Amino acid sequence: GGFTPQTRLGYSAGDQWEPAIAADNYGHVYVLAPQYLGVPGCPACPSPTMILQVSSDGGQTFDAPTQIAPPGTGQWDPQIVVDPVDGQTVFASWLQNGKSDTVVARSTDYGQTWSAVVADSTNAGTDKPILAVRGQDVYVAFNHSPKAWVSASHDGGLTFTQHQIDKNGKL
Repeated sequence: GGFTPQTRLGYSAGDQWEPAIAADNYGHVYVLAPQYLGVPGCPACPSPTMILQVSSDGGQTFDAPTQIAPPGTGQWDPQIVVDPVDGQTVFASWLQNGKSDTVVARSTDYGQTWSAVVADSTNAGTDKPILAVRGQDVYVAFNHSPKAWVSASHDGGLTFTQHQIDKNGKL
């Protein structure tokens, strides 16, 4: 029992803050983190740019870091979850473009390819997206000061509808 020795993920250059982690039912572990201070080999990538690393052997080894979506003018606050219904579809979320866009991405092939949509665009800073998924229902909640909002999808993350949460916690 116990934990294995720690392993450094991400690039050896730059900095990675506030990583998110998820595991599926098939031995894959997903780590999503914003890469600050430049992405090696991508001089045009802004700081930060979202980087994913995947393990297919339960976390013993990890693939090289990769981008899962165009970085816009920067990407912050990663979230990553696996759909508990099928145990393999992976969803990720982050803030992008000056924290004005809340993005949700979906992968059905263990993180190899992704489709991303903007779940909400406020044209003003948002904060702290929280992602929840169950089957075709995908929710991402976030602050848009001083109010809380949720973008909901009932088609597996293809389209989203935004709702403000009132002071009683209702949409």
